[in-house]
Amino acid sequence: MWKLIGVLGVLIAMWSSPAEALRYMATPCGGALRACTLTLERREPTPEDIAGLTEELVRTFLTSSGVTVGPEPLMLALIDSSEHGIVIGSIMGPGGIWTPLVFAGGNVLCCTRDFPFQLIDINGAGFVVGDDVDGPFLASAVDTTSRLPVQIVGPPDEFAETFFGSPTSFLTVDDELSILVSSPAGFFELRLADDPSAVLEPSTGLLLAGAAMTCFLARRRIGPAMNLALR
Repeated sequence: MWKLIGVLGVLIAMWSSPAEALRYMATPCGGALRACTLTLERREPTPEDIAGLTEELVRTFLTSSGVTVGPEPLMLALIDSSEHGIVIGSIMGPGGIWTPLVFAGGNVLCCTRDFPFQLIDINGAGFVVGDDVDGPFLASAVDTTSRLPVQIVGPPDEFAETFFGSPTSFLTVDDELSILVSSPAGFFELRLADDPSAVLEPSTGLLLAGAAMTCFLARRRIGPAMNLALR
């Protein structure tokens, strides 16, 4: 019963992503990261957020997804979490396993793809930024394969020209989907060219509903929080 409700919560969040490209204005940070308004902030997962997250659960997720996992221990590193208990991190293990982790509501939601695919930051509503072979991306944490289209509509031109290539990276995303970017041309802040409330609703509301559902389910689970081997 609870698993079914959890799946429904995830589906609500997956369907919430905006379909049209998000239009951004790029603003230089003056060449130094400390000059940027946006800063990388981490939220440490609570014991309730990670209730039920065990090495065995992750191992089962990987093997059921077709990944060959040796008998050696898996290392789980937690990076960040949303206000509604969606946790992101990484999984490292035998045979070169190095893939992101998304955990919510007692379930491992992602991932099985190896580095350079990685999740870097998650905002309060559950949107993530990360890197992949084709460059940086913005996505919903519960569906990292469905990337949100990002369009640069404002200056400077040199940033727009190098935006989609390496070594450009998205470093953090805030609750208004503003993004701190590191690029060959320097550090930039991307801010929505349109009213954030018009862009994010009803999409963010649905995502929050899905995230809140998974958080509620996590708190209904019985059992102590696990001890993670972090590095």
